[in-house]
Amino acid sequence: MEKKTKVDGKTKKIVIGVATIVAVAAITVPTALTLTSGNKDNAGANGNETNTYNIIVSTGHESVPDYNLSIEKGTTINELKSLLKAIDGYTITGIYKDEAMTQQYADNETISSSTKIYIKFVAITYTVNIYAEDGTTLLESQEVSHKDSLSLVAPTKPEDNFATYEFKYWADETGKEVSLNEITTDLNIHPYYETHMKDYRIGFINDTFKSSISVTIGGEPVNLNSTYHYGAKIVIRATQRVGRNITEFKVKVGNGEQQNILTEAYRHEENDEVYYEYELDGNGDLSITYNEAEAEYSLGTIPEGVIVTRNGQTLTSADKVRYDDYINISYDSNYDIEEFSVEGATLLWGDTYRVVGDIAINCVSTYKYAYLSFTACEGGYEITGFDNSVTEVFIPSSYKGEKVVGIKDGNSSNNYVSVFTNNTSITSVEFQSSDFRIGNYSFKGCVNLTNLLLPSNFKCIGRHAFDGCWG
Repeated sequence: MEKKTKVDGKTKKIVIGVATIVAVAAITVPTALTLTSGNKDNAGANGNETNTYNIIVSTGHESVPDYNLSIEKGTTINELKSLLKAIDGYTITGIYKDEAMTQQYADNETISSSTKIYIKFVAITYTVNIYAEDGTTLLESQEVSHKDSLSLVAPTKPEDNFATYEFKYWADETGKEVSLNEITTDLNIHPYYETHMKDYRIGFINDTFKSSISVTIGGEPVNLNSTYHYGAKIVIRATQRVGRNITEFKVKVGNGEQQNILTEAYRHEENDEVYYEYELDGNGDLSITYNEAEAEYSLGTIPEGVIVTRNGQTLTSADKVRYDDYINISYDSNYDIEEFSVEGATLLWGDTYRVVGDIAINCVSTYKYAYLSFTACEGGYEITGFDNSVTEVFIPSSYKGEKVVGIKDGNSSNNYVSVFTNNTSITSVEFQSSDFRIGNYSFKGCVNLTNLLLPSNFKCIGRHAFDGCWG
């Protein structure tokens, strides 16, 4: 570019060099800086020599328009650098005498005359450290020139059992999104992923038991066969229904081990309610295995003189009853019963009870005919012993709720001696049941027996049963 001006009445041509910026891997910006004197002899307005030079600077860069500099005679190149306008993002690497930038000024060289100089600019380089998602594991570092862009392949994060992950952007140390289009500073970056939690199913094996199972997530009830997200706080509660016993309660989450919850660690009893409760963090499909059965209750010890039947069948202490069974509790007439009470049942009518728990029958019973001894045998009990001091004998039809079938025989093995043989104290004997067998030799020799009462349809009297009973 040419410009004409007048100096001392003469026209003098001033040439201003134009710099061009070329963007390469390392950007070099040649800038022309023209230094011209006021006249050939560097004269002042009165013609005398001056101590300054008037300099017109043209960088050729759009961000720094042409400007003038006035420098003192003897200014060094190093001193001149501090007077030049900077270009943001670039640094001066040299000042040259020629446009081809082959003749570089030394830093201590002085400006001694009007001259044209060329300034070489190089773009500043920044370091971009690329970290893993955790922000602490360095994967690689790259060098980038000022305002260059950095193109990185979007990383991927494989899905797992819990979620899928979508890359969203590169983030700085604070997690804020970073643009890599024009880099103007050092950067530490790591990938940021958007997490898409997988839905997990709450599975249940048998719908029959849904009334016994409740599931809450975050304190809110959810339906079985619904879904939940990874990490959800899940509380599973199985309540033991009245009259039922939980026989199986297991939980399995994802690929984990099936865990049996039917243990004391998870058992609770509150306000007569029994329940098992288990809390977990959801990280996979949830399956619940649950079963229950009718509750069985113990009859406890049945006191002597008490008869317990169910549907006409006599029960023993070894038998079990179930919730809502109906049992009948009666009393053997051969016993005196006092202080009678029943726990674990509700009295419905008469002596019929509805079972609601373990049965406990409490009473004080006294056997009226304690002078007789009984031994179990086929069909019930037989009389095998007697208190010889008793004079009036009553033979009951039952003992401990079972039939008394007869009196033990006298035979060769016991020298033909039965229970009452040769007893001289007995004066009377009364039999309650006709379905009874008086054994061989039973009352032989009872010489004072004068009163014998038998039911009209009495069935069986053994051989020699009353030999010698002359009364």
